[in-house]
Amino acid sequence: MGQRTTAQSLESGAPLAVARMKPTAWMELLVGGAYTKNGKEHRYGHTALYIRYSGGERIYDYGRYRTIYPERVNLGISTINLDGDSSPRGEGILKIWNNFSRYITSENALGRTTVGYGYSIMESQAQLVVRHFLDMIRGIEPYEKNASHQRYKTRLDYFALGPNCTTVSIDGAQRAVPSIVQGSSQYIKTDGILGYDALAAMRIQGYRTPSRIFLPANLGSYLDGSPAIKVEKRTVYSS
Repeated sequence: MGQRTTAQSLESGAPLAVARMKPTAWMELLVGGAYTKNGKEHRYGHTALYIRYSGGERIYDYGRYRTIYPERVNLGISTINLDGDSSPRGEGILKIWNNFSRYITSENALGRTTVGYGYSIMESQAQLVVRHFLDMIRGIEPYEKNASHQRYKTRLDYFALGPNCTTVSIDGAQRAVPSIVQGSSQYIKTDGILGYDALAAMRIQGYRTPSRIFLPANLGSYLDGSPAIKVEKRTVYSS
């Protein structure tokens, strides 16, 4: 018989089922595209991380879901007011979903198409991801709680160049598979993705393009291209 391992649930303390030395859990990087709603373009996309393991389903969904911090950029003869999607900063909110169907339905309702890049992983790897996000909210009470998800204001403020939805999702995924975005820096591209306001603000404020993947579209291009770890299953979720 193969070697067996045992563990305890990180969230409830209840014993987990005995896990064999073969993949028993699932992880997906969920990369959502741009969409237009009510005549307004939302061009930057979204990334979240899905884990299915012995404790159930978890979708870790980080973003600016409450307060956005406007920023004014002085161009000399004029100013650019960055607010809404164009603002680079805001409260860092972590939504933890316990039902994948409800998460993806909410994304589809926006008119957004999401691509899931999936990997079979060990229970122990999934537990590392769960522990990572539990540490992120340790000592913090949810300010919203319902049947499908909980929302937490994290200690980590959102910044468009990172920490953002993509970098936080990757950080979690790397707990299970450290090399999951190895060699991805060559896929970093802002042209055609960042709008004029954002590019002007970056230049004037002295923000430099990060050396790690930080845009959902760039992550999708890398995973569709030549990723260090082969994607086991690519799934398109759309309405």
